[in-house]
Amino acid sequence: WGQGQMHRARDLLRAGLRARPFSEGHANLGIVLSDLGDYEGAIEHFEASIKLNPRLAEAPKCLGDTYKHLNRWKEAIAMYEKALVIRPNYWEALNDLVHALQHTCEWKQWRKKLTLLQGELARELARGGQPLFVKPFHALVYPLAVEHMLMVARAYAARATRLVKSLLPRPMVGTLKLVAGKAGAPHRIRVGWVSSN
Repeated sequence: WGQGQMHRARDLLRAGLRARPFSEGHANLGIVLSDLGDYEGAIEHFEASIKLNPRLAEAPKCLGDTYKHLNRWKEAIAMYEKALVIRPNYWEALNDLVHALQHTCEWKQWRKKLTLLQGELARELARGGQPLFVKPFHALVYPLAVEHMLMVARAYAARATRLVKSLLPRPMVGTLKLVAGKAGAPHRIRVGWVSSN
């Protein structure tokens, strides 16, 4: 479904789960349904995933994301915490927990979790890694050092560039010749972009 074929992915996952239910299949279908805006359907499949394999940390993390979309913040926080119990170094879940705690003004717990997140972010940056677990819009609202914000933005920009290159049939080469408009018409160039969100 990474190439925009969400409905096809949904149908194939449903067919596969009818043949043989398995935890990862339910979790993936939950992600697809959530991306399609079917949050109740997504919740059902994340819960089925957790029931089949309580050790799959992605299922409660993604269930937390779905609850967050529905403004069910307390439930989202509980799911992020559950994901972190299963996998304590699940930094993306920690990032989303910090965001949820900030949103609900639970400052004492927020400070503690933010300190953990800042520490891991600093370690990742010191290793020269690309910290994709902190999203650029979170980096803007967390009290991070400016250089850390910049590194997060660069990591996401590099990821977006790789993704775009992987989707292009061939690299774009050459230049585009701009021709002036009709006499008296305003000279404009229209630019479009793709956001990772």
